[in-house]
Amino acid sequence: MIILLGIPLIVSDFYLYYVDLTLIYAILTTGLNIVLGITKLINFGFASFFGIGAYATGASMMLFNLPYLPSLLFGGIVSSFVGLLLAVPGVRLAEIGFALLTFAFGEAIVTVIGHIKFLGAYNGLMFPSVSIGLLDLKGNFRLFYLYYPIALALFIIYINVMKSIIGRAFIALADRPVAAQSMGVNVNRYQVLSIVLSSFYAGIAGGLFGPLVTFIDPGSFDIMQTILIFMMLIIGGTGTSIGPIIGAGLLIFMPEILREFSEYQNLIYGIILLVFIIVMPEGIWGRILVWQSGRFQRKR
Repeated sequence: MIILLGIPLIVSDFYLYYVDLTLIYAILTTGLNIVLGITKLINFGFASFFGIGAYATGASMMLFNLPYLPSLLFGGIVSSFVGLLLAVPGVRLAEIGFALLTFAFGEAIVTVIGHIKFLGAYNGLMFPSVSIGLLDLKGNFRLFYLYYPIALALFIIYINVMKSIIGRAFIALADRPVAAQSMGVNVNRYQVLSIVLSSFYAGIAGGLFGPLVTFIDPGSFDIMQTILIFMMLIIGGTGTSIGPIIGAGLLIFMPEILREFSEYQNLIYGIILLVFIIVMPEGIWGRILVWQSGRFQRKR
């Protein structure tokens, strides 16, 4: 982990932008993994929480003149609170009902933000410059040393949550909800908790996204963004800890790798996703875990 701190010293500023973006999407995909990979709830409006975090962070800096880090935390809290408002009635629906509700919610959020004038409406919003104390965080180099510790801390929190009673309850209610309920696990309560936690991760990722791209607009957080995050999770490994990081890294750098075939990028993405669904549904990291497990059993 410490070795990665040297990345900005050996990578050009151009590619460092993609490294920073990978850290953001690793956080975002980890958040989706909590609700989709662990508790098996399909959230088609997940990118809207990404947008809520970005706009809430920027708005708190502009309207309340808050420093960046408190604004970032505020963005995560606002996103998780909106997730709570959606989750409380949503978890009472059937699985397909919840999926449709989140899809409608995601589209509604894009429309609502697009009509708020002080947030730039559909024209978008120039994100305020960020700093910590007297240190200006302008530039990919400085942003990396902010993003990496935050991403690492959120990853450690995710690992510890999954090892806790809460994480075991998430897994139990996803695999055997009836059995979990008979053992005293409140299914709806833990489903709501998973949505709130995943929304917080998305909100933090949104607050980190703004300073990197410097400009945000409602179209950046529509259903196509959600599909991209879904692809990252599926390719990396749904329900695994490292999978979201692998998936985020691959799909963030893939446009640069496929630059000469930019006209066919959507087709290539579709083919890759189809191949993974059919040939490797457990994803890259999931396949590695299966291979390691089989190797260990053969040695025994």
